[in-house]
Amino acid sequence: MPYTDGEGELPDEGMDFYDDIQDLDLTGKVFGVTGSGDTFYGDDYCKAVTYFDKQIAGTGATRGAEPLFINLQADDEDKKHLDAFTDSLLKSVSQGA
Repeated sequence: MPYTDGEGELPDEGMDFYDDIQDLDLTGKVFGVTGSGDTFYGDDYCKAVTYFDKQIAGTGATRGAEPLFINLQADDEDKKHLDAFTDSLLKSVSQGA
């Protein structure tokens, strides 16, 4: 997943990938998006996660877990959230979402 730049914009080098996603039909596929950021950036914190979550959701894929935001480096609490995120994805896949 690319980072964001400026005021929460995706960088040019990530735009082709981002734009190509909208042309995919991912019906029957399960997805989840997570990433890290810095809360210092306020409203722009982890915007790439939000952008990619919405873009993939528009392909017909099933969101198997809510987007997960990690501030800077994952701590023990974040690792618990990552475990729950993974469990949610696996449950969705096993249920044939």
